[in-house]
Amino acid sequence: MVTDPAQACRFWMASLLSIADLNPAAALPAPPPRPRAPGVRPPWRPHPVYLYVLWPHLALLLYAG
Repeated sequence: MVTDPAQACRFWMASLLSIADLNPAAALPAPPPRPRAPGVRPPWRPHPVYLYVLWPHLALLLYAG
């Protein structure tokens, strides 16, 4: 166990530095989005509300009906 405050401080700083060394470098920024041609819509994707809220209720309604 570390009892010397100076040694504890050095150990604490060394552990922080080792944690910082483990973190990867910052990722490059994402490229800007490309503009779509006029009249082109993005592909449809369901909103998470449909998956987490409506589907269980639909199953309950089908079971109760």
